[in-house]
Amino acid sequence: FNCPVDANLRACIRFDEEVAGTYLDCSGNSNTVHHTNGALVPGISNLAASGIPTATYRMADSVSLDLTSAMTVEAWVRLDSLPSSGRVGLFDNEGQYSVIVFAGTGLRCSNGLHNLPHFPVSSGVWFHMACVWDGARLRLYLDGAPVAKMLSAGTMATVNTDPVSLLNSSPAFSEPMHGALDNLRVWHSGRTQ
Repeated sequence: FNCPVDANLRACIRFDEEVAGTYLDCSGNSNTVHHTNGALVPGISNLAASGIPTATYRMADSVSLDLTSAMTVEAWVRLDSLPSSGRVGLFDNEGQYSVIVFAGTGLRCSNGLHNLPHFPVSSGVWFHMACVWDGARLRLYLDGAPVAKMLSAGTMATVNTDPVSLLNSSPAFSEPMHGALDNLRVWHSGRTQ
């Protein structure tokens, strides 16, 4: 896992080391993840952020995270349990773009303009997830394979000022994910398979 020098890379979080209640952003945009009661657990390449009900992980609202014409949110994810009702947040930039897991139906990728159909996911195993929008099509990839797609054109909204949540939903932080998140990257480009 790396954080390449790329103007389109807007956040790159390894979760390998905590520094004074934060996990540093290696993208150069200072989109540091701040946490309360967070914990690190074994991850894919080293350590990962642990989703427990009392933890919150958030990035401050930032112009660099206002992705208007394209986006990719990618990460390694392990769901220790699937929600029995409602939903849990994986990554949520409220009103702009998100990846949410719904009870009974699975993972949903959204660019704020459209929501992909939910795709079933398993608990207890690590998988790589990429929610991708290239300005014309919205796609979801799991472990590098395309699993859902739809046409989606427009310009994403950028008026939200709530913090971006990880392993939960924003802005209330009331839908925690039970599992772990590792090697998160956010791009202002629609990455290819």
